[in-house]
Amino acid sequence: MRARSLVVVLLVVVGLCGCKERKNAVLILNEQWSVNQAMADCQTRARQEGPTCTTDPRVEVRDSDAQLANAFETEPACSGLTLLTLNVSDHQRPLNSRRNWWLFLELSGPGSDERRFTVSRSDDPDARWALTGQGKMDFIAKSACDFVQGRTGKL
Repeated sequence: MRARSLVVVLLVVVGLCGCKERKNAVLILNEQWSVNQAMADCQTRARQEGPTCTTDPRVEVRDSDAQLANAFETEPACSGLTLLTLNVSDHQRPLNSRRNWWLFLELSGPGSDERRFTVSRSDDPDARWALTGQGKMDFIAKSACDFVQGRTGKL
């Protein structure tokens, strides 16, 4: 009986710690990954004779990141979270911590103001239990913040 009570108390403590981690979480916007992905997409389109990229994808990604930062600041669901843009490092592993979440943006196509996005617990956009979707920056900010804070999804 005493062991069962101890297990219940430990579960409550771990649960509370997990909530605090989510409320004080850092959402890392991996700009470098997005730029690399956009460059690769433009090269693929050029080889396959699809719709070509008419603007520099680096500029388009950075513009999207700025729009997302603005949406993040005004979105009430993001209160208590920190948005950090990673744009210079090939050595991102030290950024992995229990408080960090990762956000990956992809260009949706020429002229589109929507972006595909993935929110992941790790720096791998293909990780299991990630949130994926597509939308405008306000939708992405709200969706990502709700997911990180545990209000949507199953993670």
